[in-house]
Amino acid sequence: MTDRQDPAPGRGGIGAVPPEPAPVEQGLSDEERTWGMFAHLFVFLGYIGLPFANWIGPAIPYFMYKDKSRFVRFHALQSFAFQCMVWILGSVLAVPIVLIGVFTAGIGWLLLFPVLVAAWIGTVVYVVILGLKANKGELAEYAVVGAWARQKVYQEDWKPV
Repeated sequence: MTDRQDPAPGRGGIGAVPPEPAPVEQGLSDEERTWGMFAHLFVFLGYIGLPFANWIGPAIPYFMYKDKSRFVRFHALQSFAFQCMVWILGSVLAVPIVLIGVFTAGIGWLLLFPVLVAAWIGTVVYVVILGLKANKGELAEYAVVGAWARQKVYQEDWKPV
């Protein structure tokens, strides 16, 4: 039998190295873990139609715990930043989506609709996963904004990925 090396470790396939699990903060109370989860899940109030609730939702645990728990502050800050990023991205993409629909007499909208639904479902799943990880006491990060939030809360050196 020969040793086979994966040409690109960490990218799947034979011999792939699984990603490291998120670090777990020790000594958290059940209340902190619960509010860390709520920081993510409160955004659903905005998804079901309450105006600005996807931004106000994470702000509630942030301001309640900003001086009491770095864990809750971290999850609330990154949840807020992620919702801002989603809003900005959606706003930027709205212009070309509208133009495509107008110039294709609506056919472009029919083609883009499944992509938009898939993106929305992906966002919802991502929020739920991070909420559940927060409830386990994990310092799981959103892509793009998570490292920034960790640096702001835990004062670590921030290096953009």
